[in-house]
Amino acid sequence: IPFKQCPSTIFTDDCSGHGRCGYFDVTSNEISECLVDNSRCTASCICDNGYSGTDCSLNQSEASYIDDLRFCLCQGIIDVSSISYPTSIVLSTLIGTLQSAFIPDEIISQNTLLVCSNALTIISNYTSLGYLNGLNTSSISFL
Repeated sequence: IPFKQCPSTIFTDDCSGHGRCGYFDVTSNEISECLVDNSRCTASCICDNGYSGTDCSLNQSEASYIDDLRFCLCQGIIDVSSISYPTSIVLSTLIGTLQSAFIPDEIISQNTLLVCSNALTIISNYTSLGYLNGLNTSSISFL
């Protein structure tokens, strides 16, 4: 049985050649192996200094640029929610935006993490108010 593979932009190298593949159990402890038939472990890149992203393909400049864009998207969610009447359509739009913006492995600044966490809290508050009715299953499973 083969090991699980880490993401990479280079077919022959794990983690785009800028990191190593690590295996983790369900409590995020690093383990020595993770076979493809084991649902209780994951393979994730551990990036070299100066690289980030789920596949270690982003250098510091690229990661910083994407982090800035992600900050703006999450701030946009907060801004839209403050001027919109909550409906399932607004909730669906906010979820779609967060879904495209929130990739935890690519958030590199505390400011972006804070703003995106606040955006997620707003969306969670909408769901607790009952605005899940009529949402597609993709939006619901993201939450």
